[in-house]
Amino acid sequence: MSPAQHEFGHASSVTADSVGEPGHRFFRLLVDAPVGSACLWLDKEQLYALALAIHRVLGEHEESGTRDVPDDAEAGPSASSTVEFKVGNLALGRSSETDLISVMAYDEETDDEESPTLRWWGTPREFQELADEALKVCSSGRPRCPLCHGPMDEEGHICPKSNGHHSMDIEAQDA
Repeated sequence: MSPAQHEFGHASSVTADSVGEPGHRFFRLLVDAPVGSACLWLDKEQLYALALAIHRVLGEHEESGTRDVPDDAEAGPSASSTVEFKVGNLALGRSSETDLISVMAYDEETDDEESPTLRWWGTPREFQELADEALKVCSSGRPRCPLCHGPMDEEGHICPKSNGHHSMDIEAQDA
């Protein structure tokens, strides 16, 4: 695998977050590591898919106890950097030797599919917490319609499952 443009190593914290009002939110991952910090902007669907992928990876391999984080797996340069970009693709990996999970994030603007823009890793427990937090952030938006599961605004919505019908207050007009 090609080296990433920004190798963060073991992230000290990764949080899922949203900014804005429901229906007009922007989603992001905030990554802090000893060598820098990153703000990764992504779509709600990407954040949700990441959480599901983490659960799938954790379910495939039962954690075999807690392993120490290897000293030789630290990040590359020691200069502190700040990275911010819109995510095009995300990839997860898991080492069978160290039982650590890594994330490779690719900038939407770059054509380089070989080397990720940013890579960091963490323990299964850290990724479990991230997945749970991401699902909570994704579900904290607008309420869902019980029929079509589409998002509903404060005014309601036209539901395709109800054939587009909804009650309307129509005032009687004088003729």
